[in-house]
Amino acid sequence: MTIMRARRAPTLLASLLLAGTIQTAGARDDGGLHVEFTGNAYLYVMRIVRSSATLFLDNLGVHFLEGAWLEGVGGGINADVEVSPRLRFNTGLGGSVWSPAQTKLSRADWLGRRENAWINSASATVLLGDLDRPPLQMKFGFFGFNTSPDAKDFGGYLYKGGCYPGYLYSGGGGASVAGLQLHSDYFDFVTLDGLVTLELEYPYFDFSFGLVPTFHVGDFLDVGAGLLAHRAIPAVDTLTIPTSEQKGASEGYTLQGTKAMARFSLDTRKAFDIEALGENDLKLYAEAAIMGVKNYPAIEVSDEETGEVVEVGYTDILERIPVMAGFNWPTHPLVAHGAVPAALSAFLIGIEPDSTWPIDTLLDGQGEDSVVSATEVRGFEYKSWRMAAFGGAAVVAGVGTFVLEKVLRTRLRLDYLTLEVEYYRLPHENHAIYDGNPVPVRPRPGFEPGQDDWRWAVLARKTLAERFTISAKVASDHFRTFNEFNWPDPEERILGTDEWYWRLTFGVGF
Repeated sequence: MTIMRARRAPTLLASLLLAGTIQTAGARDDGGLHVEFTGNAYLYVMRIVRSSATLFLDNLGVHFLEGAWLEGVGGGINADVEVSPRLRFNTGLGGSVWSPAQTKLSRADWLGRRENAWINSASATVLLGDLDRPPLQMKFGFFGFNTSPDAKDFGGYLYKGGCYPGYLYSGGGGASVAGLQLHSDYFDFVTLDGLVTLELEYPYFDFSFGLVPTFHVGDFLDVGAGLLAHRAIPAVDTLTIPTSEQKGASEGYTLQGTKAMARFSLDTRKAFDIEALGENDLKLYAEAAIMGVKNYPAIEVSDEETGEVVEVGYTDILERIPVMAGFNWPTHPLVAHGAVPAALSAFLIGIEPDSTWPIDTLLDGQGEDSVVSATEVRGFEYKSWRMAAFGGAAVVAGVGTFVLEKVLRTRLRLDYLTLEVEYYRLPHENHAIYDGNPVPVRPRPGFEPGQDDWRWAVLARKTLAERFTISAKVASDHFRTFNEFNWPDPEERILGTDEWYWRLTFGVGF
């Protein structure tokens, strides 16, 4: 029920503004309105190559997602309505068709193909002051806010992720928020954003207050920062701040906290005036955050089934600081189609676990019953030929694309080819349990601290005819399957640096 309400909360809030937009657009049919429609559709297919995620069912220990194929289709439509030079409305609808992965909460009749629709955005924007150069822009409703525009898979920690416990999501620097945003880019050297938002994860509708300045050095360097008073004003005190009988109350545990963020983005192509490269090439960016600046004493928690007692807490601020960095590689064919794919294939083959093969040996003269069973571990020496094969194919692809560019006299290059890495020394799994409990997640049996501290992702995109896109992603990130309501499951499904998946997405925009 909590998951279902989490999707419903922003939808109900945004529906009010959506209805007002439709009414406003219909109230004036004199040609004074300017309405622009945009939209997109996509098809994705992905394969989880390795995952140690298990279910709490009778088949405990079975890696149910290892080798699984997942696919889905979806799209959205957006309407931007300009009522006057000062007032603009924006509304968007989205939908998808997908197959949910089986979880411990799934019903048999929910495991087939399902469909869903939702409101992507419903907001109003008002320009204040001089229209030629407005000093302030006010936006309110349900809309997207991006603290790290360059980030594509990690980052966006200020508004995407928890605080006590500080769980993370993948998906880049953008997040959907509900509330009020004040934006100013009146001064050339700085952009200021102030937000008052309502929390859309349980407990719902707590007020948070954020300030995000971004300083510009020329056109090649951005330095940003941010502070967020997370759940500063609770909607219901007893849901956000534990009562005396709840675990951690005596130690001061609470869902409230202060989050801080710092980032930079350096466009080395513009900094050194390198015109031969692509528009997004050689861009370096990074972000770090503190998912709660205050420490709390450790407490003891016990397993409900085994009774085992372990100690958890927020005693070390370094365990609440995620750091990510990204780099856009040159999209020259010899690099993007050759060297990088060759290096990536070598890395993926190298992190594969060794294969184990059964060997039965019949002892001479001892009869049919004298069979000794053993196993043989086959390591890297059995995989080196694959590394050479994939590396050779990548080199051929790079050289071939380079030659084809020369013959056709046109560029066949990617929009971007990005490598992102993240480090987060969380002492337990990065599960987002939406139960309003500020106590850290208890480490599961068999979890080894450090096994998922490092995360990585390689992403690429190619645009064709200005409307069609092909996107590829190979990653070991914070991937979560979607449940029967198209809401991400609380538990992560990629639980180690050597676990990964790939995803291919075909899209069209209009």
